[in-house]
Amino acid sequence: MWYANNMKILTSNTSHGAFKAIVEEINSRFDASNPFDEHIVLAPDRFTAFVERALLSSLKKGSAFGIEVASFVRLAGKILGKNVNKCLTPEGSVMLIAEAITASNEEGALRFFGKVAKKDGFANELYAALTSLRNGGIDPNGLKEKAETIEDKTLKSKLEDIATIYAKYLDLLEEKDHSDSSTRLEKLAIYLKENPDVLRGKHFYCTDIYEFSALELDILKSINEHAASFTIAITSGKGNPNERIYPDSLINKLRTIDSKCEIKAKNEDNLEAPFECISKNLFAYKAPAVPVKNVSEDGEEKVVLRVAKNRYDEVLSLVVDINRKVREGARYKDIEVFVGDLNGYQAELKSAFVRYGIPFFLDQKELLIEQAKARYLLSALSVVGTNYRTDEVLDFVKNPLFIKKLGESEDANKEKVFIFENYVLKYGFARISDAEFKYF
Repeated sequence: MWYANNMKILTSNTSHGAFKAIVEEINSRFDASNPFDEHIVLAPDRFTAFVERALLSSLKKGSAFGIEVASFVRLAGKILGKNVNKCLTPEGSVMLIAEAITASNEEGALRFFGKVAKKDGFANELYAALTSLRNGGIDPNGLKEKAETIEDKTLKSKLEDIATIYAKYLDLLEEKDHSDSSTRLEKLAIYLKENPDVLRGKHFYCTDIYEFSALELDILKSINEHAASFTIAITSGKGNPNERIYPDSLINKLRTIDSKCEIKAKNEDNLEAPFECISKNLFAYKAPAVPVKNVSEDGEEKVVLRVAKNRYDEVLSLVVDINRKVREGARYKDIEVFVGDLNGYQAELKSAFVRYGIPFFLDQKELLIEQAKARYLLSALSVVGTNYRTDEVLDFVKNPLFIKKLGESEDANKEKVFIFENYVLKYGFARISDAEFKYF
């Protein structure tokens, strides 16, 4: 039996409600369906384990045989099996792009990027661009055709170079019998069109995916036309002042697959006063309709929304709030500030907090190798491994942890290090002997 145009879109005001809708759909079919039927839940690659765990705890079944959670790439691996080559990791793809850049540059084919072709990080940045182009269904020839219509010479040269590298990268993939995530999706989309039988009897669901590439939409189209059922759950902010941050626009994309799809609101969560206000107004970037202040039953202000002209005014109002809270008895360590773009606000926050004497700590991620303890241990190993080579020793003694262990005040210890460095450089030591090192 063939199925067609059976997509169901379920919406909820929260992601929790949308996920519950998927659980209810699986429950409604899992009990009555053939136990050998497959239920495949598509989720973002990073969250497949989380979704699988949440499903197992929510379904309350004696067993979950026949239910599988997969990303689009993993689905390709499951269906295609040996029909697709081993998939490159993102790092492997970057290395292959670097090879494509070098080859194109040596052939003299690059007009704009010739000088930066060997720069560190260029291949990594280009990987993101090429992935977006491939997932958007744009091939090198299409990019070159677009470049020919552009009058701006700089932009035209850029696009032509990207198209050249893009084509060389695809040639290398084929030449070396490799595939990447986009290759898998391309082959899966073609395979499903040519072999729709593989979808027969399978029930598909999508959760926590709020954007689909052109390739993924091709795959979903085949699923919709030939699978036993197809259900997508989406968080909706319809009617909210901040509706733009919700993925409601995705519904229009999905309608290109099935114009007659069923759309149904389900599991609307009744949020408590503070969270209701946040859900409807956060990031709305305009003064909300009344009430501006969201007050709980005990009369305490829970959420206050303000409008600022710029980041400076926004941070200044934050400083006023913090100082008022401290005067009322709060402690600085009890106050947390959440910022959507820490790098963007960093300068204003530092300036305002220092100016008004507010102690603060910026929670920024740092590479482990750049932290003092890690550098201290690695430098110590390098000193021994190079037999006390001068540059390695100087890096080691300048580490804050080494300086701190010298025993005197920090300023006196730093002075010692500087004197030692001047002494070593003055006499041109290639390596530091034990005698000189005992200076400390």
